Amino acid sequence: MANVEAHITGTVWKVECKVGDTIAEGDTVAILESMKMELAITAPHAGTVAGLALSPGDRVALKQPLVAVLAEGASGADDPGSGREFPHPGAPA
Repeated sequence: MANVEAHITGTVWKVECKVGDTIAEGDTVAILESMKMELAITAPHAGTVAGLALSPGDRVALKQPLVAVLAEGASGADDPGSGREFPHPGAPA
């Protein structure tokens, strides 16, 4: 499983996927607003959205994990990272 990370500090403007969606490499998974610009966050590889850690309006930091993507053809049993909780940053610990 790979995490899609924020490549800039900003605010989540729009979330373009939901858990369970099948996405292709390069698909936009979220749009951040930073310095009055809208910046697309794209999937690094094809797969299935396994977790979301963002909502519109959230502030995000550089390198913050936003979306967990299970690689195409992988199963949760193949991935030791699967099954770990991928919490929303505002969720209680």
